[in-house]
Formats: sequence, structure tokens, C-alpha cells
Amino acid sequence: VFDEKYAGNDASILVLALGTIALGASFAAASGLRAINRPAVNFWAALAGLLVTVVVSSLLVVPAGIFGTAIGLVAGFYAMAGYRILAFRAAI
Repeated sequence: VFDEKYAGNDASILVLALGTIALGASFAAASGLRAINRPAVNFWAALAGLLVTVVVSSLLVVPAGIFGTAIGLVAGFYAMAGYRILAFRAAI
């Protein structure tokens, strides 16, 4: 991507790029939750995302290296987004 130092990380960058979809949806849902006065849900969603990130990354870092860590991070993004979206839909 940038130079030889980063060669071989194309798949990790692609996974991280796909994570931006979840982040966009998550930020939109977080704004909606704040607008309807449910800020605590954002805390629980972030905590769920953190838990998923730590567990998945811990399981995949040894066998898959940076690619496994990227998958773990993005899994946390999607968990957080899913939690927020479901909570928002339930609240409206």
C-alpha cells in the first residue's frame, strides 16, 4: 500500500475498510439514541463492542497475526452497531 514495509497487509486493510460501514451505521444510531434521551444504551453498546473486540482479537492474533486482530476489531464494530441499531428500533 505505502511501501515494502506494509506489503502483504492488503487483506487487513480491506477488512478495516469494511469496518467503516459499521462505524457509520453505529454513529447514526448513537445520535438517534442521544436524541431520544437514551444515552446509557450507547455505553452498553460500546462495552459490548469492546468485549467482542477483545475476545475475537485474542483468539485470532496468534494464528492470524495482524489480519486476525483486524477481524477482531471489525467484529467489535459490527457488534456495537448491531446493538445500537436494535436498541434504537426497539425504542421508537
